[in-house]
Amino acid sequence: MPEPYKTGRYRLRPDGSRVVLQVEEAGMFHWQQRFASTRWRDATPADLIEAASFDLRPAAVEASVSLNT
Repeated sequence: MPEPYKTGRYRLRPDGSRVVLQVEEAGMFHWQQRFASTRWRDATPADLIEAASFDLRPAAVEASVSLNT
């Protein structure tokens, strides 16, 4: 099985009085994404550095907010 790859999607997971940044991973190669199973894992410092290197100008960022009530 190939190594999981990061899909480029991130989310915040509530954890008591703090939130944890998570990164989504898929179990297949990127060109097989429609068949890939995905999972969320807590981000590592290396993930944070990689995320910060992306173009974060408002026009380049697509954000979604999910409220669990």
